[in-house]
Amino acid sequence: MNTGDLTTYSRSVFEAILAGLGTGDPFRAKYFLDDQGARVDKDYWVDDLAWHPLCEIMAPGSPNPLDEPWLPFPFTARQLAALMADGWGYFIREKYGEWDEGPDEAKLCSIGILGGKAREAITAAYQAYRDAVELAPKLDRDLADTTDALVHQYRREHEAAMEREKVREPGIADTEYTDRLGRVNDAVAAVGELMTAARMSADAAYFKWRRAVVQHLLLPVDQVDSEAFESQVLQGLSPEDRAQSIAQTRSIHKFSDTEKGRMHRALVCEEIDTERELRRWQLMPAVTPTDASIQDQKVADLKSKLANLVMQLREMDPANERNLPAAKAEPNWALLTTRDALVQAFAGFGLKREWFADLSSRRWLRDARKVKGQGQRGHLVEPMFCPFEVMNGMVVHSRTSKLRATTGWRLLELHFPKVYLANQVADPRKTTG
Repeated sequence: MNTGDLTTYSRSVFEAILAGLGTGDPFRAKYFLDDQGARVDKDYWVDDLAWHPLCEIMAPGSPNPLDEPWLPFPFTARQLAALMADGWGYFIREKYGEWDEGPDEAKLCSIGILGGKAREAITAAYQAYRDAVELAPKLDRDLADTTDALVHQYRREHEAAMEREKVREPGIADTEYTDRLGRVNDAVAAVGELMTAARMSADAAYFKWRRAVVQHLLLPVDQVDSEAFESQVLQGLSPEDRAQSIAQTRSIHKFSDTEKGRMHRALVCEEIDTERELRRWQLMPAVTPTDASIQDQKVADLKSKLANLVMQLREMDPANERNLPAAKAEPNWALLTTRDALVQAFAGFGLKREWFADLSSRRWLRDARKVKGQGQRGHLVEPMFCPFEVMNGMVVHSRTSKLRATTGWRLLELHFPKVYLANQVADPRKTTG
């Protein structure tokens, strides 16, 4: 199972978490603990509360929920989050705060001064849950809202029909009571059917979503069902490539949270603004020679600024640090592609096959080549290029390219999904809409 990081917590940590619920909490007593883990008394396995986290990863050879603890000892933050996702674990989460904003600091204090590890485990569990939700398909909450609205409508119409038919009138005969009640049921039958269908749809959507979230918490990435991912790009990758892409994306997100990452984001935004300004001046009609002179100077200044920004970004870009290792290192072939593939992706926006025959006149294209290639005595090694750098070069440096930044990123995501995932932190569509 996906145990997340290597941090594990002992039985005493979970005991402290339960103690934080308070001595009068009715749900605390439902758990019994042994050396293997925490379980829920079988007398309380009823309805939705009979749910066990392992129910969501059942497959041939998987652990049997009837035999396994609901939380093993020792446990990880991910396993704690999976327990708290539903069933009896829900009441633990209810104590410590909503998933989106929790844990509640005031509620954490109820654990006591000796419960530092318990507070650490809960805090990490909330973050693990949010990370899992980010990967999982979005839950359509409109389905639940529709169900609630129909439930209220059903109750209103049912009560109105009861009053209208005087079902509660004292002293009526049994047959008359049955007739009146039948007319009530007939009156609300239509909305009742709508309510039942809506509830079934909402439940099915929730169960599918819960399964995806718990799989992300308990399974290695390459064992998670493809439909448990929100991203269609990730769904289309092989399990191994999917795991690699997610690891790269998380590495970029981790970089984004650093001071250097924030500087990188600011440079990306400045690059986008400069590129837009450059395009505006290039398309601006010059009415007089003076206007033309001012325009030429402004374009030159903006190109110089843009080149400087590109250089700064190249020096600090985490994707370049990861994908362009030292000269003696093996290139990351999974993030490179051929000339033909590039032409197929970008030909409609100006990229031509003959450009690759004379790289000296297009430095940005030469720099995008990571494997020179060679041909001798029938043995051919194709030159390999970085699609991200080719796309960026067409947007920023090429005078004949018709490619705009947002379109370039869309094509990169469509034709080179792994490359896109490795560089998506710089996608202007995520900052500009």
